[in-house]
Amino acid sequence: MWPSDLGCPVAANSNPTSCVAFQNMVASVINDPLVSGASPATQTLVYWINDGGTVNLGRRKVDGIDFSGSYDWDMGNLGAFNIGDVFTYYLHDITFSGPGTVPVDLFHSTISPVGTMQQVGVATMPRVHSRARLGWSNGPWNVTGFVNYHAHWFDKPLPYRPT
Repeated sequence: MWPSDLGCPVAANSNPTSCVAFQNMVASVINDPLVSGASPATQTLVYWINDGGTVNLGRRKVDGIDFSGSYDWDMGNLGAFNIGDVFTYYLHDITFSGPGTVPVDLFHSTISPVGTMQQVGVATMPRVHSRARLGWSNGPWNVTGFVNYHAHWFDKPLPYRPT
């Protein structure tokens, strides 16, 4: 950030001590307890401040229904069994790329046509995620198996090229 970015004249870029707002910003950086090794004597030697942070202008809003269930039972000499599932059904997955942009719902998208067929209102992300388990234990022995499931979705096709 140059001093002129703070409303000072462009000439202040070569003489930053003439820009009070810039000098106040440099002083606050130097005096920050999280900044180590900076000396107040170096304040007038700073001509540029580089903020390495990123700016996120977009946002994403996800709505859904979560379910979790399990059941354990003992079968005597056969051992103990357990079964369970963690399940998510997404209702909306809306992405805003930035201020003033049109929101995109990834579960109600219009994607490029393949040939002459337009694809409207299709899901371009899996709507259902599930992780199920089935387990058994008997004394020092135990076994548990897991299954992951993601529902189908439509991917954006490559540009259609007639043959």
